[in-house]
Amino acid sequence: MQRFCFRIGQRLLLNSVTYKVWRILENGDCVLERESDLAHVMRSKTELLNALSSNCLSFVLDGAQLHRSEVPSIKGPLDSCVEEDQETALYRMSYIKLAIREFGEQPSCSKLKPYLQLFAQHLGDSKPPGAYTVYTWWRTWKDSGEDITALVPKQNRGRVSSHLREHHGLLLEVINELLYQRVPGTKQDAYEAFLIKAEQANSLKPIPVPIPSRATVYRLIDKITDPYDLVLHQQGRRAAEQAFRATGEGVRTTRILERVEIDHTPMNIMVVDEVTGEVNGRPSLTAVIDHYSKMPLGIYIGFEPPSFVSVIRAIRNAILPKNDIEKQLPDPSFTWPAYGIMALLACDNGAEFHDKQLERICGELNIELLYCPKQHPWFKGSVERYVGHLNQSLGNKMEGTTFSNIGERGDYESVKEAKCTLQELQCLILKWIITIYNHRFHEGIGETPFNLWTEGLKKFEPSLPVSKESLDLIFTREFTRKINHEGVSFKRLKYNSEALGILRRQLPSSKPVRVRVDPENLGSVWVFDEFRGEFISVPCRSKVVAEGLSLRQLEYLLEKRTNRRKAADTKELLQRKVDFVKEVRAAGTDKSLRQRTKAARNSQNPLVEPAIELHEEKEVRGQVPLSLPDDLDDFDIQWG
Repeated sequence: MQRFCFRIGQRLLLNSVTYKVWRILENGDCVLERESDLAHVMRSKTELLNALSSNCLSFVLDGAQLHRSEVPSIKGPLDSCVEEDQETALYRMSYIKLAIREFGEQPSCSKLKPYLQLFAQHLGDSKPPGAYTVYTWWRTWKDSGEDITALVPKQNRGRVSSHLREHHGLLLEVINELLYQRVPGTKQDAYEAFLIKAEQANSLKPIPVPIPSRATVYRLIDKITDPYDLVLHQQGRRAAEQAFRATGEGVRTTRILERVEIDHTPMNIMVVDEVTGEVNGRPSLTAVIDHYSKMPLGIYIGFEPPSFVSVIRAIRNAILPKNDIEKQLPDPSFTWPAYGIMALLACDNGAEFHDKQLERICGELNIELLYCPKQHPWFKGSVERYVGHLNQSLGNKMEGTTFSNIGERGDYESVKEAKCTLQELQCLILKWIITIYNHRFHEGIGETPFNLWTEGLKKFEPSLPVSKESLDLIFTREFTRKINHEGVSFKRLKYNSEALGILRRQLPSSKPVRVRVDPENLGSVWVFDEFRGEFISVPCRSKVVAEGLSLRQLEYLLEKRTNRRKAADTKELLQRKVDFVKEVRAAGTDKSLRQRTKAARNSQNPLVEPAIELHEEKEVRGQVPLSLPDDLDDFDIQWG
């Protein structure tokens, strides 16, 4: 390895700026000359040594020395050379050390000549080199910056024995034919193919060339093949880049809510219906986590697949305080103080994250939406590790688990062993987050997420929406509609009010208005009043039907009517809604797991937050009264 010291004329790279040591004062201070403008700066020896320790300073080899050197330095340390060359370099270095010990830093041929026999006796060398040879070794070593690898014989670098050189081209052919393939062969296949080619080549030569042994061929294959190229040819570019990527510190954040990550995962557990006891399938988890503190901010657990709806449910849960959940904890000393609008939301490239409505929501909340590169999950590693740890800690240890992979499952029958309901699973996950995960020491941050988040709250005050109602208005889907005497229509539902009628009289008859719909509750919509500069709430004219009805449930009902086009009176429509609930409940007992999962998704009430405590009296999600209300005169929706 090259060695340097602080001396006059030595070039330095300090904080990416090149200097030359111009003067060294008696007290050890160094006057540096900046090469770009010849300006002089003074640095103490202590400052320079600290800069070297913090990797802000490096020595630069003088270009003149490089030019004088006849033997360029070898890349890599001495132990990268073959053993014979290492011994040669050390042998030459032993003479150089003796010469320096006797004559200092300026040996010469005339000085060396009378001492060579003494050096040889001291080293036990029966065939000592000449004085000029030793001087050449010293000069080469000095010009290389005192790098011992410069003493390796030039002609021996990368050398290959003569009989191996003869077979080198044949071995390359075998490697390309067998190993650099999408479906590769083994080293044994390569060796056997090489033997055939080598024997065929020897049959055409007057003097056969010795064929190397199996172990030698294996070593040559490892030496010739580039590991990256091998994975590239066998598994593709993405696998090669992932296998040989350089891991570093990664993304750095300095405060809470500076960067938040979101991701979906299917839970590794089958859940059963709370009423029928039949298995509904595997629920999905959408998780939101703070990158700085590793504090979970919000979750959604249910049968809604990765979609716009599951994303906004999780983000809403992340932004709002968790007071209602904290009140239901059996131990009041545990809290979940996670809330606030994030500055940046990191997500993958799923279709639900490219939804224009989500982009509009993030724009209104002043959230920067960051899409991580495709098939690079480590760009949001915090949430990936979090959901994996959650599945490992809960899903894989409960009855009805599907395990992380099929190899672990064996003959375990997940459907038959399932006993946990969705509400019980929600309860357990929330308890695990609040009482265990938040207070578990995290190696990456050197603290618990709860403590680091609490400290972060002292330095940064999270932003909140004006009100929960304003947040609900933001978490909607926006459409354009025209107003008529019936108000505005959405999915065959009519919305009207006195305020909407006033707006209609002020607008041109053909001008559309912006309408926002909450996909989780179609009981009312918001219409933008451009004259007042605000959204006004407009109720559904059929409140008894639309209140609490989700967009997914409404689309399911409409789908049932696509093949029948006839007007339906109020009682018939409401009866269909009751029949729909019966259908869903009946599907929950279907023999097909897929049908039961679909039924659970359609019947889930998205407005009910997951509860910590379990109650003996449970309401069926999405259930409506089975008796028809009397006052239904104003219900005039047309289905068809």
